[in-house]
Formats: sequence, structure tokens, C-alpha cells
Amino acid sequence: MYCKTQGIKLEYTMPKIPELNGLVERMNETIAERVRSMLLHTKLSKSFWVGVMMIVLYLINRSPSVGPLDVDVP
Repeated sequence: MYCKTQGIKLEYTMPKIPELNGLVERMNETIAERVRSMLLHTKLSKSFWVGVMMIVLYLINRSPSVGPLDVDVP
């Protein structure tokens, strides 16, 4: 009920089948790319990976975003 009243569309997939989790897989790759970029730009070692990832997630969660478009994505 909460999701419906808030306009959130639930999408269910089969567990343990990453091919069906395209959106999640793309977001995971986006996060990893941002972390690598920040590490390279600041010349930090890989030992800072977790800390930088927390910063990236913080920034993503607080950045404005556009809702899903009404188009099919292959």
C-alpha cells in the first residue's frame, strides 16, 4: 500500500539471476566507475576504496534525479 500511495512501482525478478537485474547491474557499474575515477583523480591507493565508495553513495543519494522515462530500454 505504501508504495502505491507514493507512486513507487515495484518490479520483481527471479532471485540469483543477475541478467534480469539490468538496472541494478548498471547502477553497480556506475558506482564502481565513480569510485575508480575519484581514486585516480586524487591519487589515493586502493585501500581507500570503501571510504570513497561511501562518499559516492552519499553523493548519489543526495543528488536530484529524474524518474524513469516512459520508454523501453533494451
